[in-house]
Parts: sequence; C-alpha cells; structure tokens
Amino acid sequence: MRGLELENLGIGALFVLAATVINALLGWYLVRTGRRHNSLILEANGLHVLTDSGTSLGVASGLGLVLWTGWKPFDPLFAIAVALDILCSGGRLVWRSIGGLMDYLEYHCVRFRNAGQRLMVEVHLLFPRETPVGEAHRQATALENELSACLSIPVDIVTHLESLEDHARVHRGEHYTGKPA
Repeated sequence: MRGLELENLGIGALFVLAATVINALLGWYLVRTGRRHNSLILEANGLHVLTDSGTSLGVASGLGLVLWTGWKPFDPLFAIAVALDILCSGGRLVWRSIGGLMDYLEYHCVRFRNAGQRLMVEVHLLFPRETPVGEAHRQATALENELSACLSIPVDIVTHLESLEDHARVHRGEHYTGKPA
C-alpha cells in the first residue's frame, strides 16, 4: 500500500512562508499596540501570534536543513529552540500577569532617614499613563499603610506618583540613590 503522492511542494511552501510573514506582522502590531495602550491581553495575543510564526519558521527551517544537509538532528534541535522560546515568552507573560493581580508597583528613588523618634521615607511610584489618579492614589495609600504597619517606630511616608511612560523624558538627570558618587 502506498500513501498519497505530494505535489507542488514549492507552492505550498510559499503559502506557508507568506502566512508566517503575515502572522509575524500581525503579532508585532498587536504587541506594539498592547504596550502603547498598556493592554496585557493585546500584548499576550500578539506574542501568541508571534510564537506561532516562530514555530512555523522553526519547523520549516529544521526540515529544510535536514533535506539540504541530510543531518537529521537539525529537526529536533530546532524544535527544542522553538519550545524554549515559547516557555520563555509564556513565563514572562505569567510573571507580568501575577504582578498585575498582586498590585505590583514600579518604584525608584527610595529615600529614608531616621529623625530621632520618627522615620522619614520618600518613594517615587511609577504608574502606566492610563491609570486613573484615584486608583494610583489608592495603591500609594495602601503601600503607605502596609509600610507603617511593618515598622516598629512611627513613620512619615511621602509617595510621589509618576507616569511610567514619561519618566525618562521628565527626569533627564540621575536620581539620588543614597550612595556616594
């Protein structure tokens, strides 16, 4: 018994390549739009489409090299590389999703000093541009309350709210780090 004889492999390969390029462009656009609008779901969908494109490209490359060179380990090596890329991409998304669920805050410029019976703390919190001021204030107040509850002496905490996207433009110079220059 003999299987179906494949014909027009070159045309089929061109269709696969065209679909891979179109998917890669779509994935890139979704990731870029998701980052610009701080939408993790759009970014995740874009990474999913990019991963599919990478998978297609990896499979085609591995099989092409096997056909060209005759060295069969190319196929599983490319499959392992694609699998590692998928794991890393997915792991980064999961980490960022957990941060969103846990109200993770970006921060910098933490300063504190002991003023006798009182501790003085200042911290700059970075929020995505789309975060409503009320929500940013709620998260900053929650952080202040948590810090106050954790410390054994009275504390004055000042939180400075900043836009994550505009931070580098607004603060062109270096921030005080508390370390000698």
